[in-house]
Amino acid sequence: MRPPASAVLHVGDEHVRALLRDVVVDLGISIAAEGESPGVVLAHLARETRPDDVLAEARREFGDAPVLLVLPFADDALAAEARRLGFAGCYALGRPLEELAAALRLVSSSTSEGVCR
Repeated sequence: MRPPASAVLHVGDEHVRALLRDVVVDLGISIAAEGESPGVVLAHLARETRPDDVLAEARREFGDAPVLLVLPFADDALAAEARRLGFAGCYALGRPLEELAAALRLVSSSTSEGVCR
């Protein structure tokens, strides 16, 4: 499975943004230019933010692009909610970065039913 061609980092925290940017670029995924339709949206779930609000905002801004939710920590209940809401996948900060790379590859697969790690 190949990673998506381009990504948008829908992240407010600059430290998280830098980490995600490095992983995305290392995978050969370009950062989508403003106005470009991305192959995937990486959306960070910030404190006191609800996953459904994050998904709704990503959909308003980026249409039907798959959205991978970046969780602040591993949480089975949040991962289950992400799947239920329709996120293409999720990744918990603090987990091995290879899991993020694997999630990005799976998100781009047309056969993916979503993955949350």
